[in-house]
Amino acid sequence: MVPQRSQEQLSRLVQDLVLWTQEIFRIQSQLLKLDCKMADCGVVSHPKGPVVTPTDPLPLVRLKEKSISLRRTREKIHRKIEREGAIILNNKTMEILVPGGPTGESFLSWQPGEPTFLYFKKSADITSKRQPLPNLQHKKAALH
Repeated sequence: MVPQRSQEQLSRLVQDLVLWTQEIFRIQSQLLKLDCKMADCGVVSHPKGPVVTPTDPLPLVRLKEKSISLRRTREKIHRKIEREGAIILNNKTMEILVPGGPTGESFLSWQPGEPTFLYFKKSADITSKRQPLPNLQHKKAALH
């Protein structure tokens, strides 16, 4: 069983997630630009990243080294997120899951732009639908 986090712990985690996802989006943008520049040099993008070869001209070496460095930084951020017990479920939307929620097997779900954990999923499956946390539904109903 995963220990429940306090509201304060969840708030701090969301603050960290905001910073980390902003950095990942920035890195992704830079990697796309570098991939285009390398494509202009005839280099085909590889999922694992570029490899510097002895025959590469110096400008291409610099592009490849920058890409490698950005990928390493992104991986370090991914590891920080994983150390928090979180899962990056979707790299495009940056939906992140943290064990918790209304059932023992559920996950709290967060995406950039959300102030806190407002949703949960019954499983860590990308096809699983996000559902509002039950206590939030009661608060919304009381306001109407």
